[in-house]
Amino acid sequence: MNELIENRKHFRLRQLIDVNWQIDGDAQLFGEGTIINVSQSGALLLLDKAFVPTDKCIVSIVSQDQSQAPFYGKKGKVVWLKKFVLNQPRLQFGIEFLKHDAQDLRFNQWLNGQIDRLSQVTNANILQHYVAN
Repeated sequence: MNELIENRKHFRLRQLIDVNWQIDGDAQLFGEGTIINVSQSGALLLLDKAFVPTDKCIVSIVSQDQSQAPFYGKKGKVVWLKKFVLNQPRLQFGIEFLKHDAQDLRFNQWLNGQIDRLSQVTNANILQHYVAN
């Protein structure tokens, strides 16, 4: 597991962010979900329903609260997925953000601000909460 962490290109920030999502090109596949962790290159999402994504599936995400995180039409391709059942079927997947997204500057400023704030924290319990494995 430590090898995986060391090989990552970007720091992953563990932060629960409620989002709306939609699969590009399919008006029937949309819903609500939660970002579990996020980095410069992608995010881990937990969705409110399970479906079978197609190869190279592109998902758009929008923050439900823009003051919490600036995701507005941020797009990424699904790179892995895991289906499971809690009370209902759900889907968890990783997305790799598309390059040259119009939202990159605002998103990168937000993420760098979150990381800068974490760099000032001295309490290990707080750091453990926000740093994703």
